[in-house]
Amino acid sequence: MSAGFFGYFIGWEFIFRGFFLFSLRDKLGDAAAIAIQMVPFAALHINKPAPEALSAILGGLILGIFVLRVRSFWPCVIIHWVIQTSINYFVCVLYYW
Repeated sequence: MSAGFFGYFIGWEFIFRGFFLFSLRDKLGDAAAIAIQMVPFAALHINKPAPEALSAILGGLILGIFVLRVRSFWPCVIIHWVIQTSINYFVCVLYYW
């Protein structure tokens, strides 16, 4: 399951932090590109628990800034995967404990 999430996050981060961010940056500048890519990213978290949905706004902004600084979306794939894997692990541990 964890490997499947990794593949999923490659696509997810490529779309938001790779395609959206870098293509919008050339036309609109850094700040607008970061804000615009964050909106659909956060919107796709709207049906999640409230802390996750709200943190997606801040997370989208932070990851957008980070990607522009390192000029690659790959670190965000790993960050997103680690967060999701950790959440799944701790939810399962708490549920079955």
